[in-house]
Amino acid sequence: MKAIQAGHGGYICIIPKCTVDDKTYHILCDTFWQKNEKSGIVVGDLGVGVKVSERPYDVLYNGIAKKLPSWSEVLTFQIESGNTEMYSIEYMHIKRKNVRYAIIIMVDITPFLRTLDQVLDTTKDIRDLKGYEEVERSILSTTNLSYGLEYYREYIMCYYASQKNI
Repeated sequence: MKAIQAGHGGYICIIPKCTVDDKTYHILCDTFWQKNEKSGIVVGDLGVGVKVSERPYDVLYNGIAKKLPSWSEVLTFQIESGNTEMYSIEYMHIKRKNVRYAIIIMVDITPFLRTLDQVLDTTKDIRDLKGYEEVERSILSTTNLSYGLEYYREYIMCYYASQKNI
């Protein structure tokens, strides 16, 4: 991710995950979404758009601080220590005819779960956090997803389609 230079743009997000009683939960949020005259609450991640002039790596930490400032330090520590799974989805931006990246980072917060629960302070954009035990099935079956999770849904659908062809 650090090697991706400015000039591509796209989207970068974090999906925290934790293990409780031998079950892994992925944490998504109910977030307020607005585009032109349309608005509402959608299921989302902790992500932000990346402008063509920005590096995804730089935007990542600004996005964390903006979306969930009370968790910023722990999430940053976990990302930098390598406790992550990362999916990078390349896609073609039709209007600009260039490659963009949607980067999804799964961050394990299990060791810090009690602390993070105590310091949780949501922002005006993030209304609530929820743990999903079967995150892929939840994303596939939810119609009101944020822009960023739609990329992850596309990835999941392509992955399952490729597994059927093996």
